[in-house]
Amino acid sequence: SGETVKVLDIGVRRSKFLSEEKAIIIVPNLELSKSKIVNYTYGQEYNP
Repeated sequence: SGETVKVLDIGVRRSKFLSEEKAIIIVPNLELSKSKIVNYTYGQEYNP
């Protein structure tokens, strides 16, 4: 729905996100696979 969220966890059956309002959102991966996702960190250097 056009929200910007932070990925907290990606599991086998579901993924967990944190919204800008600090709400935890749990989405089944089946629904997630049907959605358009934009990765805003693409192209940035990864520093573990």
